[in-house]
Amino acid sequence: MLVLPGQKNYFLASDSSLSPEIASLVVQRGIPTLYVNPYYLDETSLKERSEYIQSNLDKNAEVNSDFRPVAFFQQLRYWNSMYEWNILAAGIVVLILLFLVFFSLNRISLGLFTGGFTASSLELLILVSFQVIYGYVFLATGIILALFMAGLALGAFSFKYMVPVPTEKKYIYIQACLALFSLGFPFVILVLNLPGMPVIIVQIVFILLTVILSFITGLEFSVASAIGSRDITRKMSSNYSADLFGSAIGAIVTTLFPASFSGFCILLPGNDGDESF
Repeated sequence: MLVLPGQKNYFLASDSSLSPEIASLVVQRGIPTLYVNPYYLDETSLKERSEYIQSNLDKNAEVNSDFRPVAFFQQLRYWNSMYEWNILAAGIVVLILLFLVFFSLNRISLGLFTGGFTASSLELLILVSFQVIYGYVFLATGIILALFMAGLALGAFSFKYMVPVPTEKKYIYIQACLALFSLGFPFVILVLNLPGMPVIIVQIVFILLTVILSFITGLEFSVASAIGSRDITRKMSSNYSADLFGSAIGAIVTTLFPASFSGFCILLPGNDGDESF
């Protein structure tokens, strides 16, 4: 590997030997150029700066990978180091708000809050996982969201056939299914990222993950709306608000967690956020 410094640092890698003596090699091989020549490039300075950068690289640094984006994490730490904000105080405020929400909801609405939180979080993770594995997600975003909405409708439509007599006990079973799905989700994604995994299998699993997640969520909401003895108008408004609020919090927490966690690491002893990368 060779690092060529300039306005940006260029990292070159090759199976053969590399040299920073670019201008000399251009002249030696008779390549006609206008600016890349010994009169414009100071090879001595270029070589010294290249050696300086490579000598200061951490040979034991963690390897950046798809599901362990160390470079992204360090970039977040770098940006967070530029702004002074008390993440501990912000976390306490968020926890207080969450506790207020928990105590203001009944058991059924609280279950929908956690269900909406889980569904929204996992849906974002599905999109991110697709991006990591395939390198693109924009073309698939519409398909994944359409499948999610279709799963919600299918779960709500199947409610009368799967749970003809809705009870709180069956509602708890559905919550448990959603929890088990969440626990198994990361292992499934890691398996999908294994080398040699057939593309058609990966795509089918992504479809199944999206539909199953939304199906359970739709079924959960229908069961929650059918149990209880409160006025139907108040019950539906309370349930719908709890579900939407949980979904919003899930989306916010899932997208902001890396930045918040990196900011927390800066506050740890020995981390001043001024490391050079």
